[in-house]
Amino acid sequence: MTVTLDRRGDFTLESFRRVAWAGEAVAIAPAAERRMAERRAAFMAFLAQDPPPVVYSVTSGFGDAAGKQLDAAGRRQQAERPPYHHGIDMGPPLPARIVRGILFARLTTLLEGEAAVRPVIARRVAEMLDGRPLPTLGREALMASGEVDQLVALLYPLLGPGLEEKEGGALQNGCPAAGALAADTALRAARRRWLAAHILALSVEAARAPLDPFDPVHADLLPDPAEGAALAAVGRCLAGAAVEGRRSYQAPVSWRIVPRVLAQAWRAGAQLAEAARFALQSIGDNPVFLPPTPEHPLGRTLATGGYHNATLAPASDAVGFAWVDIATLASRHVDKLMLAEFNGHSLGLSAPGQVTGVRRLTHAYAWFRQRMSEAARPTLLPMDDGGVFQSDLFLPSFLAWEREEALARDLDACLAILGVVASQALWLDGRAPAPPLVPLLETLRAAVPPVESPRDLGAEIGVLRERFTAWCEGADAALPLEPPR
Repeated sequence: MTVTLDRRGDFTLESFRRVAWAGEAVAIAPAAERRMAERRAAFMAFLAQDPPPVVYSVTSGFGDAAGKQLDAAGRRQQAERPPYHHGIDMGPPLPARIVRGILFARLTTLLEGEAAVRPVIARRVAEMLDGRPLPTLGREALMASGEVDQLVALLYPLLGPGLEEKEGGALQNGCPAAGALAADTALRAARRRWLAAHILALSVEAARAPLDPFDPVHADLLPDPAEGAALAAVGRCLAGAAVEGRRSYQAPVSWRIVPRVLAQAWRAGAQLAEAARFALQSIGDNPVFLPPTPEHPLGRTLATGGYHNATLAPASDAVGFAWVDIATLASRHVDKLMLAEFNGHSLGLSAPGQVTGVRRLTHAYAWFRQRMSEAARPTLLPMDDGGVFQSDLFLPSFLAWEREEALARDLDACLAILGVVASQALWLDGRAPAPPLVPLLETLRAAVPPVESPRDLGAEIGVLRERFTAWCEGADAALPLEPPR
């Protein structure tokens, strides 16, 4: 399959998913190529004025050399000069889906002509997404005023000889990575909140909790769209649940507020998805070229701050904070389900004083939950000014993405532990959960069979956690869940 791009409106979360996650190729629509060619011709006419206009990094130098004016020969020489560095590449490589997503998002600025590049430049970027091996980008030290370091590292083969005025800058400027990282986080969040709803619903069944808090009437009592979506998700998981055999009194708070806590994951995810959509469709070049108008018959260029996005890091942080709250909620479930006086059974299946078998999971859970608590802090603008004249403030997008990803992976471990504990409780009771949860329970037990005698569950739960993470990242590790909503 191929994603064909014509307008900026074609850059959506779904087209991003198809290209970045599913590996589909990209083609530039003929109409888009005509627009780029027309805008390029207009830009070259704009440069031909006498005296030539001052255009940053085109008729002038760039960075700290911005005050240096260039003649025609100097402009051509600057355009064909390879970048002075390859960018910073440290640490383990970013996932291939992120590299593909950045390249996909890079096309936004080129497609409608604001970058004033020839159509061949956009085609070359699109061709990098045809399945060929891609450059790697280390996931550490990724902080600059914009994303020049990262884009140079990824697009270095396209930079240098063969480029004309402005084209090198158009490839390096802007913040397509910020949009790609936000889109990736939004897609993962949609899956992870759906996984969390299933695991927490399985815990409701394991605790024999009354179903009152999950009645659809709450959508009218608390008319928040996010709470309604979370309530509906849990309700779908519990459809057909047996009414008999449940507790005759209300469950502890941590079960009754499941939809309320999950709602923040829906709310934060929706806000991030909107921010990602805006970012994917935004022009981030500096400067941009605007077409001729009656007021500006030759067009004009504008310096911009489009290489900075101030909304994505806070929106990504909010998703990560939702994961911490869900992990805290689930920890109460693990603790309660372990109590024989609450559950009716000793899930640990070990002699007093031992920490083997299921009982040991409370120790593992505490470790992941504590690490999440320590890692959950806001991603603010960095205080270091970089020590240079032009680049005096850094962009923290990669740091925000890495923080959320780490929190998400720890949540997967917490969900895996709660799932195994709930599975054990149901097994000891000889009960089946609501029908929509049966396939998930079978998957849990295939990975971690019920514990009949003490054994080390670490490796088994580790495999289950990796399977959860892979599913949330769109990999081919299928889980028996409905599509995320």
